[in-house]
Amino acid sequence: MTTEEFQDFLSLYGSDLSTWPDDIRRAAEAVIAADPSMNSLIASEKVFEEIAAARRVPADDGFAARVVAASAHKASRKGRPGCTGGLAGFLYDLRQMLPAPVPSCAVLSCAVLVGFALGWLAQTDSSSETVLQSVLYLTGGIV
Repeated sequence: MTTEEFQDFLSLYGSDLSTWPDDIRRAAEAVIAADPSMNSLIASEKVFEEIAAARRVPADDGFAARVVAASAHKASRKGRPGCTGGLAGFLYDLRQMLPAPVPSCAVLSCAVLVGFALGWLAQTDSSSETVLQSVLYLTGGIV
């Protein structure tokens, strides 16, 4: 067993060698007997485990209930007529979250569409004109 393998197994199985699988534990004990500096790796893993154990956040009992309630709510909405999820589901969810009344949303949507339409209609097809000017400039037709 190499030092890297020992470190990997130490991270995987923890600092208590008695919990390791038998064949891996025997190989690790042989590595420790051959290189006593491995004990410092075990000691640092113990410190890490103690710190991790001390910083555990207590479980929030309400979290599981909220997850189940949210998934049940989402499952009940899947049966909506005309909505199969995707963009339609997103827009429906967005509409449910926004407190704005429907008329103001409709006015805003129409204003955005009119703005896009006016911007698109106001475009001029200047690409051929620009190419012509470039050709004339390069050939010396325009000074």
